[in-house]
Amino acid sequence: MNEKDENGKDPDIIEETLENFMPGLGKTVKKLKSFSPELDERLKEKNAEIKNRLRDGGSHQPKVKYGYSIRTLAPEKEEADLPGAKPQLIEVPLETIEEDGGLRVIAEMPGVDEKDIKTLIRKTELEIEARFGKRLYKNSIVLPWPATIVNKRYMNGILEVKVVRDRD
Repeated sequence: MNEKDENGKDPDIIEETLENFMPGLGKTVKKLKSFSPELDERLKEKNAEIKNRLRDGGSHQPKVKYGYSIRTLAPEKEEADLPGAKPQLIEVPLETIEEDGGLRVIAEMPGVDEKDIKTLIRKTELEIEARFGKRLYKNSIVLPWPATIVNKRYMNGILEVKVVRDRD
């Protein structure tokens, strides 16, 4: 690197390096510095830091540390894979819509197979549960009256359960 440029100034190491790396990039940095005093100040600090390191006997070459790591191809066992581990419990978001003579309960359960979904009514409580891999989707809602499930439909990760008031 030059000691002084043609104007008698110390060369800007960062601009010179960037210009050598990709022609035109040093000029771009120079233009950006004219728009941003903060960038100009930060680059001056870094230039001074680099010059001090070089003056104190530092090398132009970067220091490289070598090492290695060993990783097997077998996946690491997660806690949920271990025997007796509990699945991750996810509370299913539920939305209720009042309809004539009943309620429609909508639950989001992405990725679940319809055959794995269990719906159950206990007195005035509707329970929805499904297991999907390491996840257990579960939630319940208290109904305003004793009810019976009359329709259940699952499509694109959305479960719709239609319940009607019991005629007791």
